[in-house]
Amino acid sequence: MARELGVDPDDAAELDARFAAASEDVATSRDEIVAARMAPVVRRRVPVRVLEPMPARGTTRIRFADGTTILARGAMAGDLGVLAAVMREHSVRVTSCARAPDGLHLALDWTGRSRPLDLVVTGLDQPD
Repeated sequence: MARELGVDPDDAAELDARFAAASEDVATSRDEIVAARMAPVVRRRVPVRVLEPMPARGTTRIRFADGTTILARGAMAGDLGVLAAVMREHSVRVTSCARAPDGLHLALDWTGRSRPLDLVVTGLDQPD
């Protein structure tokens, strides 16, 4: 495709590498900012209060009792549905926030749960 556009393949490869590096830098910065914002939520065990659907499929806006709001998706299909159902009966809290190769992960837990529910943070709140 590079030749079709009149771009030398070596130049295209260099541009791809630079764009990939810039993308990784942005993701790392975003994750650091969100992790810093989530630290007090984890430390104080602030409960999740509201889930709101987002225009992007599989992503939800999560609002915490202290006003903190993030965007996240389930690590597995159905995770957000499980979270929504559980919130009707239990107080759900974030027990950890950790960086993984595929992004920043939140572990959510509630009374009676044998293992935490894993969500991947996609960013801080933003207008629709």
